[in-house]
Amino acid sequence: MGLLPELKRRPRLHNDTSRESAKWGWYIMIIFVVAWFIYSLWFDK
Repeated sequence: MGLLPELKRRPRLHNDTSRESAKWGWYIMIIFVVAWFIYSLWFDK
């Protein structure tokens, strides 16, 4: 994780937007997994 301080130290460029979209991709994936987990638990009964 030594790259994170260097990324924050850099001036904001196009890679900032790509990092934002990557963060949203992670959020969507986590929400999808949690929703599927709850769905599977609900229909297991």
